[in-house]
Amino acid sequence: MAWLTRVVSLFAERPVSSPSSGSSGMPSPNIEVVVEDTVTEGDKVAARCTVRGKHQSDSLGFAATQQRMEITGITIVRVRDGKIVEAWNNFDLMSMFKQLGAL
Repeated sequence: MAWLTRVVSLFAERPVSSPSSGSSGMPSPNIEVVVEDTVTEGDKVAARCTVRGKHQSDSLGFAATQQRMEITGITIVRVRDGKIVEAWNNFDLMSMFKQLGAL
């Protein structure tokens, strides 16, 4: 999970994060995040993303389904001194739970 180490290195020591739309864990250690678009204004960056993966671990509150999933979402971050100090996320988790057979 080298990608996770790289992402974590972008965060300030004590970032502030909004409650996201319910992220309770990663569905896959081999998750793919594609940044489709970005918009920057002042100290904020917004990114429209597509997330793909396979639910291979007992996470998200239920046993691994081995189902593939693909969702989209938006993340907005505030950057100071090259580090993320605040983050807001909104991803289509309802679609993910439907694809994994949880709903």
